[in-house]
Amino acid sequence: MITIRRSKPKNFLVIKNSVIAVENASFEKDVRFVYEDKDFDNFELETGLCYIILDGKKIIGYIMAGPVENDSRYKKSKYWNTKTVHLDSIAIHPKYQGKGIGVKAMNKLLSDSKKRGFKRIILDATSSGMYKLALKYDFSVVRHYKKWEGNRENYFMEKVL
Repeated sequence: MITIRRSKPKNFLVIKNSVIAVENASFEKDVRFVYEDKDFDNFELETGLCYIILDGKKIIGYIMAGPVENDSRYKKSKYWNTKTVHLDSIAIHPKYQGKGIGVKAMNKLLSDSKKRGFKRIILDATSSGMYKLALKYDFSVVRHYKKWEGNRENYFMEKVL
């Protein structure tokens, strides 16, 4: 049975290796997000909107998101102090892809974000899967980078809740 539940800070050390395994299985090396402990900051913060996706007790996916105020990269942006969530990463293990799990996970994130009073969600779509999922949820492209952080293509997108 597939379940999606919010990650709690005390679970961080337990889930870290499983999340990295899902990340490594789901993305090409140049698209991966999780590299260092600091990349897990939102998992450790009560303000984070981070979820683990389980098949029984096995972690098969995750969502890593949180208020832009948790991410200093946005301090001088128009999104700072505007009740905006930044979706850092979402991944479903390839063996479980194509079964609607990503859709359920995105629905959970959108619903919980609204309940917590957030007004918009922003993301960087650096994989075709994320780009397609964002379009499905009516995210609009704010900026398109043909070469972002090396040779990656990136779509910076937002959705008003």
